Amino acid sequence: MTRALLLLAIGVTLGLFMHLVIVLAIPRVSEDDGWSRAMAFAESEGVTVLPPARPGNEAIPLLDPKLAYAVCRFDLSGGPWQISAPLPRAFWSMALFTRDTGVFYAVTQDASPADVFEIEIRNADQTRRFRMEEMVPDGDVLQIEAPADHGLVLFRALAPGRSGRAGAEARLAETICAQLPERVDPDRPMPFPFPRPRPPDLS
Repeated sequence: MTRALLLLAIGVTLGLFMHLVIVLAIPRVSEDDGWSRAMAFAESEGVTVLPPARPGNEAIPLLDPKLAYAVCRFDLSGGPWQISAPLPRAFWSMALFTRDTGVFYAVTQDASPADVFEIEIRNADQTRRFRMEEMVPDGDVLQIEAPADHGLVLFRALAPGRSGRAGAEARLAETICAQLPERVDPDRPMPFPFPRPRPPDLS
């Protein structure tokens, strides 16, 4: 029984990943691919809820009409990025993409023990500095390293019926997707809290 449940969970996860790869596939032969269309909807900062998917009228190709979708961009050139996503009671997932690599991280609501999923995204240099400075990272915040500075986040939430869709879209719209404010640790001593004393003039 346990083995069967494990195989089922693996199958569901693999199916989710493959669907996300197909939705935002990057066939470079087309300028109207999923990536380009998603980027056209996404604001420079914040979350954009996509219109409901209807046959022949989809914001991004191959969207599931039973799900609500939202997208946001991330730009790590100015610093790390944060995502704070309130989770609905039903299915929810998030996937991170870059133009060149496609999906590099995907996760569902099952990975968070809380009602809000806290995520921080960094590039390789920012991740290295973070690991050197943070002796005990916050275990409630998921740390993700991105392979590039610019990318896209795709959110999905189950939207059964009109009332369910309204609730799912409202939850997605509450998601924070923005640059991470610079942290100031008041307990960390500064190397020189006051101006260096000037040496005496012995001339």
